[in-house]
Amino acid sequence: MVTYSVPNRPRTWCILHLQPDHTVVSEDIVGPDVSSDVYGIQLVRVGHHIVAYGGYSWASSRHEDVPVWCLALYPLDTGVWESIPHTRESCPFRQFFSYTFALEESLFVAGGTDDIHMAGPYR
Repeated sequence: MVTYSVPNRPRTWCILHLQPDHTVVSEDIVGPDVSSDVYGIQLVRVGHHIVAYGGYSWASSRHEDVPVWCLALYPLDTGVWESIPHTRESCPFRQFFSYTFALEESLFVAGGTDDIHMAGPYR
């Protein structure tokens, strides 16, 4: 999967499908509804879904990037994004530079760094 965006337009992503004959078929989709200043969202395929996770935004008042909450599912059979709201009980703690991957039907968020400036909920 590849992600790219054009300023002032919806974010467009390209899903690459490897066919049994080893050819690649691409499919452009509009990404989930997130603010245009969010970047660094990771895409992972989990089962029959594309998962968009993570991201950062520039906090001009702090002169630094801050993690933002983005978790959205794209079921390949419906082709409609579903945003998942943040809940303190069941969502991972925000991290810089975490790595997102899938094993079978599960999404994993591993690694990353945090610091004293990152205390508090996602934006």
